[in-house]
Amino acid sequence: MERPTGVTVLAILYVLAAVFFFLAAAVSGYLAQVASTTQLGEIPYAELFFAFSGIFFSITGTVWLITAYGLWKGRGWGWWLAVIFTAFGLISSLLSLPKGVVGIVVLGAILYYLTRRHVREFFGV
Repeated sequence: MERPTGVTVLAILYVLAAVFFFLAAAVSGYLAQVASTTQLGEIPYAELFFAFSGIFFSITGTVWLITAYGLWKGRGWGWWLAVIFTAFGLISSLLSLPKGVVGIVVLGAILYYLTRRHVREFFGV
């Protein structure tokens, strides 16, 4: 079965998100270094905060890249990861109302799309 166009778009968006997470990790690593050598280091735990932020962003970027691969290749686990991340994002948007309205609309549409029959059939779920 040929990959649905929407799945291709989602996979590309996951790759772009992963790139941004990796950039955030690099910036966090840089700020950890700056914190250790400047007045920023006088803020309690600044260096540790930036170091752990960099680790978090690196792990998150890696997971999103793995999810993009699963979506691209039509793996069932890729579908599950995308559904789980989308559901978490949707819950987060619901908890941040009223400013989460855009997230609710976008993530709701993605979740709706992922649960369509032809998409599930592509992933074998």
